[in-house]
Amino acid sequence: MKRSVFAVAATVWAAFVAPGHGQVVRSVFDFYLGGIKGAELVLDGVVGEDAYSGISRLRTAGVVGFFYDASFEARAEGSAETGQLRPSRFVVHTRSRGESQKVEMDYTAEAPA
Repeated sequence: MKRSVFAVAATVWAAFVAPGHGQVVRSVFDFYLGGIKGAELVLDGVVGEDAYSGISRLRTAGVVGFFYDASFEARAEGSAETGQLRPSRFVVHTRSRGESQKVEMDYTAEAPA
């Protein structure tokens, strides 16, 4: 489940950040289950002349959040050259059912170090 949520967040974030250099993007999405708000996704990102950074935050909300408190935060940064984004750092922090997990990856030569 966590991987599929990350894949959706990363894909949506990339689609909104990609349009142009120097563009700051903020998008908010609400997810409903049977008419009841279940989660909120916030995406923030910027691509500059030579660098990019972005963060996505997903958390349970509404009635679902009252009964099941969980959150997911992913941060990415790297260089932006000739229309290509090259990662240098990626951090994911998840919290669910009283447990917390943090994963950090640094990249060298476009591969995790």
